Amino acid sequence: MKIKNLIKSNWLLVIVLLIAGILRLWNLGSTPPGLTPDEASLGYNAYSILKTGRDEFGTKLPIIFKSFGDFKPGLYIYLTIPSVAILGLNEFSTRLPSAMAGIISVFLIYLIIKKLEIGNLLKIKNYKLEIIAASVAAINPYLIYFSRGAWEANVSLALTLAGIYFFLIAIEKKKYLLPSSALFALTLLTYQGAKLSTAIVVLLLVIIYWKQFWQIKKVCLYVGIIGAILISLPALMSLFNGQTQRLAIFSVFSYPRPVQEIQTYSDGYFNLFHSNQLNYARMVMSRWFNFYSGQFLVSEGDMANPVHTAPYQGVLLLADLLFLPIGLFALFKNKFSKGTLFIFLWLILAPFSAAISRDQTNAVRSLNASIPIILIVSMGIALFINWVSKQKYSLLYYAPLSVLYIFSFVYFLDAYFIHLPAHNSNFWRYGYREAVNYITGVQSNYETIVFEQSFNQPYIYFLFYQKYDPAKYQKQANLVESQYKGDVGFQTRLDNIQFAQLDWSALKNYHNTLVVAGHTSVPPEIKDDTKNFPIVYEIKYLNGRDGAFDIIEIK
Repeated sequence: MKIKNLIKSNWLLVIVLLIAGILRLWNLGSTPPGLTPDEASLGYNAYSILKTGRDEFGTKLPIIFKSFGDFKPGLYIYLTIPSVAILGLNEFSTRLPSAMAGIISVFLIYLIIKKLEIGNLLKIKNYKLEIIAASVAAINPYLIYFSRGAWEANVSLALTLAGIYFFLIAIEKKKYLLPSSALFALTLLTYQGAKLSTAIVVLLLVIIYWKQFWQIKKVCLYVGIIGAILISLPALMSLFNGQTQRLAIFSVFSYPRPVQEIQTYSDGYFNLFHSNQLNYARMVMSRWFNFYSGQFLVSEGDMANPVHTAPYQGVLLLADLLFLPIGLFALFKNKFSKGTLFIFLWLILAPFSAAISRDQTNAVRSLNASIPIILIVSMGIALFINWVSKQKYSLLYYAPLSVLYIFSFVYFLDAYFIHLPAHNSNFWRYGYREAVNYITGVQSNYETIVFEQSFNQPYIYFLFYQKYDPAKYQKQANLVESQYKGDVGFQTRLDNIQFAQLDWSALKNYHNTLVVAGHTSVPPEIKDDTKNFPIVYEIKYLNGRDGAFDIIEIK
């Protein structure tokens, strides 16, 4: 059935997609508040390509983009060019590709479940499992978090789902292996972590559908494989030309046990019980199991990275926790089909990408795992509804279920749209836009403006919010290498703005200078000397209490 006819014949699906769209597009430019440096970089590089055909460093139409000294696949940047061209360079246009990918992912989940025919396997009647799965995905906090920011991983997830769908079609119609291979390959041009997460999905599909896979015509098979290699070649080559060095910084394997700690193990069985290899295994397993914890799933979310979650809210709704075990029961109560086996193994293996990172939890690296867990929750709801429909007083069961989900959903909306701006605005680098806007208005009044340097890369906010002429910037782009080997570099000057660590003993001797400092970076003696160092503008975080930036004039 064609997509157009499918939507026309299923108004429930249309409603679900509308809900998904509202949750991902409403107030997108201001919630989350602020803009992360990576988001600003993606948006500005799309603007630079649009205006000059080159990235911020002057490279013509690159596929792998240099970013603060790191390198990232550039498909998201190219997808952002149309929205920037139409809507201008702003938060909304920069985040729009991810939001649209999030809506498409909901639709693809519907198609995948329909194709797998899991509802028939579970003997579920009178409703469609695929509608339940799409509905759960539409209101799922995990998917909403990463649809409302410029996250390359979210676009990669949509491409992965599309690749899965076309692979399932290719089992019957062999020519569809070509678009499937291309879509999987494009994930590598979208997100660095896709090298592992996509490999897991492709490997599972090939193994589970081994017999059908090798029945595909050799021409389609070879063209698909060769095409995928050619498409992903720039990303694969980056593994060997020094463009993935920051991956090592975020890898758990880059943090061996300190020598002092090793020396404490004085017994003769060090290699047997306390070797670095066993320590790495322990670290990986602890991070792996953290994904399945109630703390991550329901109560706290990604505590190691607050920008990945909302306050006091996990990656699932509270009500989902009730149906997750029921879904697992539904998964195991019948003999595994190829589809249910794929979902189960995907659930087990998908968190591996996050398990090998240095953070105890990492929601963005385990984003692919959201899909199997959403599908299992959906199976639990389906099995529950199927059981309730056979009861005499079914309304007595439906009412508590509805109340529970409404409460859980409203709780999430409150946590995300009300509390996140107030509680987490600092994690979203709130204040940089306000600082840039203020400085832009007075920049010509000062000989020098000193902006405190940080890993937040303040220069990118000036490029983004001032819509700085890319051709002009490309002539002066010069990242200075960080003192931390392999980490990001820094831009130290933009016109009359210096980006530097603040040395107040030296700054005292400056004249006609404006200093922008983090609120906690200003020494008490400077704050107290309002005569020589007046604070001309103060920016507070959205909690209305904590200071973000103090802008100080040195006369």
